[in-house]
Amino acid sequence: MRAKSGLLFGLCLGLAVACGGEGGAGADPEDAAAGNSGDAGTGDAGPDTGGAEPTPPPELSWVRLNGRSFTMGSADGLPEERPEHTVEVADFEITTTEVTVAEYTACVKAGACSHAAHFPGCNYKVPGREKHPINCVDWDQAHAFADWIGGGARLPTEAEWEFAARSGGRDHTFPWGDTPATCELAVMNEGIPGCGDDHTAPVCSKPAGNTDQGACDLAGNVWEWVEDWYHDDYAGAPRDGSAWLDPPSSHRALRGGGWAYFAENLRTRHRGVVIAEGRDANVGFRLAR
Repeated sequence: MRAKSGLLFGLCLGLAVACGGEGGAGADPEDAAAGNSGDAGTGDAGPDTGGAEPTPPPELSWVRLNGRSFTMGSADGLPEERPEHTVEVADFEITTTEVTVAEYTACVKAGACSHAAHFPGCNYKVPGREKHPINCVDWDQAHAFADWIGGGARLPTEAEWEFAARSGGRDHTFPWGDTPATCELAVMNEGIPGCGDDHTAPVCSKPAGNTDQGACDLAGNVWEWVEDWYHDDYAGAPRDGSAWLDPPSSHRALRGGGWAYFAENLRTRHRGVVIAEGRDANVGFRLAR
């Protein structure tokens, strides 16, 4: 995952996150049965239908944002945050929270989603983390969950994500304003990852860090997949708020920063990147519609 300009990290972050290697710790017996190791970036055993009655999608909580034009990016930030450019965003909604373990597990039980990885650092199948954000899922798995929810649910575009994180396009360094990020405001690395817990926290556990509209964890907890392919800067980016899909790439954009990352990486204009097939303990997602 690239978290700062010019730096490309592997799928294991090296920040208190151990990845299950081939047959290593945390490999899922279900994955092993399918000939997979269960580590970051690998396949899985597929949906867990179990022959049960279909599980209906949960009712998600949504925040509505009234669209308008805003200035996306930064005039003096990192190279990938430039150039600053005007974008016209239409009205849309974004989920109040990151998708939780309980919500994603329901999709697996319904047969619509495949198993998340659960090497060390992942939340899937960890008792007591049902209200934590699902992590260790790749871009396609996030898409599968959105399809199951239906009703127009999808991943947000990168422009929509930044608009929401900036409380409707305001000139905010962080979702709450310009006050520097701390563990009072976000689940982050303030000396010890995860604010001392070395993992995520339940969604919306830092309400002081919410946007003006009430969306939680748009800084910290987990990085969030967006719809766009990653581009090295905004030269040629769409001006209508749509996803930037041309030309395609092997990497997708991430936004928001994760529990093992520092304040700099939690800024509303900051961008991350990882391969679309990557599964990482610092990466999850939320939906838009």
